[in-house]
Amino acid sequence: MYKSLSIRNFRHFENLEITGFERLNLITGVNNVGKTALLEAIFTLCGAPSPVMVNRINRSRGIASLAAKDSGWDESPWDSIFPYFDSSLITNLSTEMEHGESRSVELRVLRDPSELEDAPTWVKRDLSDDLSSLTTQSGAFVLQLKYQQGTSTINRYLVNRPASLARYGVATEPSFPAYMLSDLSRVPAAFLATLFGKLETRGEEYIVLEALRIVEPRLKRLTTVYMGRDPILHGQLEHTRLIPLPLMGGGTARLAELACHLANCRGGVLLIDEIENGLHHSVLGKVWLTLGKLAEDLDVQVFATTHSDECIQAAHEAFSEMLDYNFCLFRLDRVDGRIVPVALMRDKLEAAIESNIEVRGYE
Repeated sequence: MYKSLSIRNFRHFENLEITGFERLNLITGVNNVGKTALLEAIFTLCGAPSPVMVNRINRSRGIASLAAKDSGWDESPWDSIFPYFDSSLITNLSTEMEHGESRSVELRVLRDPSELEDAPTWVKRDLSDDLSSLTTQSGAFVLQLKYQQGTSTINRYLVNRPASLARYGVATEPSFPAYMLSDLSRVPAAFLATLFGKLETRGEEYIVLEALRIVEPRLKRLTTVYMGRDPILHGQLEHTRLIPLPLMGGGTARLAELACHLANCRGGVLLIDEIENGLHHSVLGKVWLTLGKLAEDLDVQVFATTHSDECIQAAHEAFSEMLDYNFCLFRLDRVDGRIVPVALMRDKLEAAIESNIEVRGYE
């Protein structure tokens, strides 16, 4: 589990330090203060050996990969990760984990072959050609990712070419699974069915079924049905035909997304933007209890954002009922142009709720 996070020059974070992460972490704050960007920084660290994570966080915002135009180069896919789109900056993300383990990622745009000192010979040869041809163009088109975990260091490179993104370096899988659920788009029904199928092969489909009964207690079973070429998750209520899950209501679909991803994230990290979306306030307490129990049983660390006071109170009450209060609320405040994190642990959060003090931040 992550215990701390340090961010330098990522999105609009120039310098941010957060400590005290728990198993479940809720992030709040006013609009445009960086809640989603904080999730993206964590997600980038989770998939640290792979530079394509940079593209994935853009797609989660609804931004397609940028490419070259016939009339010249457009912006590269990774310009937006640097503050003010200034690709002369260097991004650093680092974390301390349990048992004293550390990991870090450095993202840097390369503009000259002399900057390839750490690359293998064959990478230097190919990238030198790319850099020589790209230096006369505008934009930032070769991205170096340096990943360090303990004493191990991995360098990988991403090149933005007119037709495609080229990758260089030894392919390395992330050390643990991670999923990020965006608030801007629903999970494709076919992908959700695939995640559920993985649980079925392990005999763990009951995890999703029990979670969905929070909002639909009449639900008897779940199964996958092919509609055309695509698999779609279906549910059956009492004495009814199978119903496509997307037609069973927003709350059911949202819980299915959360449960399927969490159950497939054993030993990893789940990031959820605006967790309360689609869920009625009356079920939030049960949702938090279920997430808390599953996260503990499956050894998953959860980071979520919210704008909802009801969601915050429901989380506090739910974890107060559990044996271990493995929960912390973090608020991001804007102070003199800087983003400052404030940790509201159990006693402070409880006092604020009892005194009816606003904990979500102020404009």
